[in-house]
Amino acid sequence: MATNCLRNLEQWESMESEARVRDSTVLLEFARTGQLGFLALGASAQEVEDGMGKPSGVADSAARMAAYSDVQLGQSPSGVVGLISVEPDPFTGLVVLPPPLGSGMQTPAPGLEVFRAYLRRQGLSLESKDLYTPGEFWWVVQGSEVSMAFDEQGELQTIASSDRDLLGW
Repeated sequence: MATNCLRNLEQWESMESEARVRDSTVLLEFARTGQLGFLALGASAQEVEDGMGKPSGVADSAARMAAYSDVQLGQSPSGVVGLISVEPDPFTGLVVLPPPLGSGMQTPAPGLEVFRAYLRRQGLSLESKDLYTPGEFWWVVQGSEVSMAFDEQGELQTIASSDRDLLGW
């Protein structure tokens, strides 16, 4: 169980560090828009490398997965981004968004109530859906179709945007 998750909007708004506020805002905006900083679905491998440099790790499975700290990018065989995923550390609730996406520092990930309040302010809503595995529910942002998984305490486990047509699965 993570212990550093930001549980409510007031706690998020009172964060002292400018870098930490920026990193949390990047995640909230990702939920709203489906774009993580400059990264968008459909970006080419060259655009990613130009902006992010070489990944810290690569795995080839159904799609090529490139890791940049806690950000994972799924790419088609031709290098087109079809998945953008962020997964905070499951034990601490801290997330690292590497430059230029974020500060590169460990930052508390916003929790479910922070996302709800932020999205409500933007006129958006969340819907609980059984997306991938029967009985496993994800929160989906209406409009951006970004999906999010939270644990029982409302702490972020995964936030992702994907397009299977781009991945070629």
